[in-house]
Parts: sequence; C-alpha cells; structure tokens
Amino acid sequence: MSTPEPSTRLRPASKIEKRFTVRHALDWYRALIIAGLYTVPKDVAFDTHSISSYIPTVKSCIKTHSFLSATIEGLHGESPVFTRPARLDLQNHIQIIDPESDTYKSEGDELELFRKVVLETHDQPWIDSERIPPWKIVVLPLPDHADSTQKRVYIIYAYSHTHGDAKSALAFHRTFLQGLQTQTADESDQSLIYEPPSSPLPLPLDEACKLKVSWSFLLAPVLAQYMPSIICRLLKIQAAANQLSNDRAYTGEITRYDKDNFRTASQILIVKHDLLAKVLAVCRSQQSKLTGVLNRLIVHALSEILPPETANEFLGQIVVDLRPNIPAYADGMTMGNFVSGAYETASRITPNSDSGKYDVTFWDAVRGTTTRLAAVAGTLDDQPIGLLKYLSNFRSWFLGQLGKKRDSSYEISNIGVFDPTVSNTNTAESTTSHPWAIERTFFSQPANVLGSPLNFQVVTMKGGDMVVTLNWQVGVTGVPDEDGFAKAVLRYIDNGLEKIASGAQ
Repeated sequence: MSTPEPSTRLRPASKIEKRFTVRHALDWYRALIIAGLYTVPKDVAFDTHSISSYIPTVKSCIKTHSFLSATIEGLHGESPVFTRPARLDLQNHIQIIDPESDTYKSEGDELELFRKVVLETHDQPWIDSERIPPWKIVVLPLPDHADSTQKRVYIIYAYSHTHGDAKSALAFHRTFLQGLQTQTADESDQSLIYEPPSSPLPLPLDEACKLKVSWSFLLAPVLAQYMPSIICRLLKIQAAANQLSNDRAYTGEITRYDKDNFRTASQILIVKHDLLAKVLAVCRSQQSKLTGVLNRLIVHALSEILPPETANEFLGQIVVDLRPNIPAYADGMTMGNFVSGAYETASRITPNSDSGKYDVTFWDAVRGTTTRLAAVAGTLDDQPIGLLKYLSNFRSWFLGQLGKKRDSSYEISNIGVFDPTVSNTNTAESTTSHPWAIERTFFSQPANVLGSPLNFQVVTMKGGDMVVTLNWQVGVTGVPDEDGFAKAVLRYIDNGLEKIASGAQ
C-alpha cells in the first residue's frame, strides 16, 4: 500500500471560513453552482464532448486561482487548515455529461435538461475534501441544430462554499473563458495529472480588513433573546434576522437534516434583456435599484399566494458583497468568502392596501430597501458576519439549531451584471484562436439546512438576459405543492416586472 504524498500547509481557516468548513463537514450545504452557456462557431476544431479538450483551460484556472488547489485538513474539527496536495488528478474535476444517454435523452427541452443536471450536481456530497479540492466543472454539450452556426455547451462550475462565494465563480468563468480563447490547437500537455503552483491563498475577509463591532450592535442579538419582538422594534434592535422572527412570520418548516432525503429543488425565470432594460429605466426614474424591486415583488407574491394564517410578516435576508470596501479585492477577481447580509422585514400586503398598481407606497418601500442596502454594503463596521468572531464552537452551535424555527422567510443573492470580458490579467496572450463567448449565466444554490425556506439567486449577463433561480430544500417550504408554489411566485415576479416596464417611456 503506497503512502500518500504529503501536502503543503497553506494557512488555517479563519473564523468566518469556519462557518463554511463546518457546514461542509456536516454535509448541510453541498455544491454551489454558477453556470455559463458557452458558444463557439461550428467551424472551430474543438470537441465539446471530450475531456481532453478542457484540460489546458482547467490547468490555467488552477494556476490563476490558488483556492482551486486547496484541500482542507482537520475538516471535522474546530481547527481546519487549508493544505495543498503535490499533485491533482483532473479526472476529479472534469465531468462530461452525454445528453444522448438514457438518463438524459428524454429531456426534450434544453432548459429542463440543464435543470436536471444542475439538481443532480447540487445533491452530490463532496468526497474526501481533505485530499481532493472540492470543486469540478460539469460539461453539458447541447445537441447541434441543423440551422445553427454555433456549438453550445454549458460549463457548470460546482464548488464548495468553503472555497468561495458566488462572485468567486464569476472570477472562475472569466478565467475559463480567457483560457478557451487563448488555447492553441496544438496544445501538447494533455496529462490529467497536474502539479499546482505554490501560490499562497488570499487573506480571508476577517484578516484582510477590520470588521469593527460596536457594543450596541454586539448586544442587540443578546437582548433580543429576552425581549418581546415589539420592544425590539421600538428599540431598533435589528443586528440580525432572528430577533425579528416571531410567530406571525412565514419561515417554512423547522430546520432538519435527513441525509437520505436531503435534496434541492429549483425553478428558473429568464427575464429577457429588452424587458430588463425597461425595468431598469423605471428604477432610475424612481431613484431605486433592481434588488429593492425584486425584494418588494417577492413580498407582494408571498402575500398573495400564502394564506393569512401562514404568514402575516416576511423576513428577508439580502446578501451584500464587501469587496468594494477592500482595495486589494475590489476588482472582484479574488476567490474567497467576502459577503455579509442586510435584513428586511415587511408586513403582509392585504387586498385593501394593495391597489393593484405599483404606486407611491410600493416605490417608497423599494427606495427604503435600496437605501438600507447601500448603507450596509458601504461599510465594514457592524456587519453581521463580524459577530462570528465571538462564536467559540461552530459545530455545536450548528447542531444546536436543528429542530428550531428558521430566522427568515427568504434570501436574495443578486451578484449583479457579469461582464466576462473583464480580464484577470494584464498579460493575456494576444493570439486568440477561438472566438468563444458566454451567452447566458445561471446562479444556483443547493439545499441549506439552516437557511431560508426560499432562496432567490439572481445574475445578469452584460447586454443579455437576467436569470432568477428560486431554490429550496425539498419539504421545508410548508406548502403541499412546492413546485407549483415556486412557479407561481416566479410568475408573479415576471408579471410584476412587465407591469413596471409598461410604465417606462
């Protein structure tokens, strides 16, 4: 029996990173996914079905992003350490899907085929992350159409949250696209065994900057545990979502984890570029941002679809990116976890208070959310993520949350506009041989044991469509027909955007 090659110690996981390593170790959050629909002219000599076609580009990504060669030793303890194996076997990181196989050929609709592959990828546990970096690309070539001039292939980048947030995946796709564009036809290095460079990992959020926490912010969650929610609101104790939660709020079913039945479900809404452009024009005229609009449309949708006895209040978590506050990471090309959250609470919108039009009340609420998000995103002080440094034992805390009420109704994670032409290097080769492009992007989260019952992921292609994905852990939404419910929510959002766009001049 051969002795495993020693790994190189990189650095310990920080307090904030332990939040993700422990959740990973418990198998409570599997593959986070950002996918791109890649296109290239048919006359380009590139076999989209062959693993060897992608080897040079994958190696360039590993060379560029040090997290892609990082494993996690001590994953099941309280002191995990990022390490790097001497060699990587790329068979662990490239998976090719055959759409003509018996498993997939019955899916006639391309979007449904894509959704099926994504859900299967979400639900696969990560194996041996102490030896194999927890990420891979799942390649889904689409069937050729006789009248098409392009080859089309989904590149599904699936990875553990331990190795980055959603914008980390956008950095991956920029590098991947650049690798395809500069890859030469006579590339000689086709070996699946790769020795990664000895580059250090980026500093984690809590070491790259100072997350100041005031006494009032620190004490708010403690006080909220012992005070009625009405007093918390009067005192403006709003440092985290759990102090807003009460028996009137929709939070789905209690938290639970059953490994054999732990599955992700998803529905997808594609908002066409023309419609999105009109909505954005109205947003500008109302001094508002799109995330604020989506937040309010979600409240309207849930108010209409859920019965009053189920929900009289909605608690929203909205993810904010802190990179712009950290000069070294402001270009968005660094992999890692650099996000925090803002929290919104809204009362149920009744028929009497909803005139059927998005009037001044609607836009006042949207502007309020827009203002609060800007305030949270614009500072490193009093961030909820900063409270993690006061948590001593992550594993026992996570396990202690099982069986408890969730602290929110929904989460919105909008990673904004993806511009794949933003280069990750100033020394890119000028010998572009393949005119590759990305037509559309998708953002999708796996089931999250302690997360919101509803998770909305949003990404927009520059000059293209916006995609809204609604995901959930099967069985926790509290409604009998979960797929029908999700479709109805997304349909309401789509109709709401159409209504808003009709007001554009």
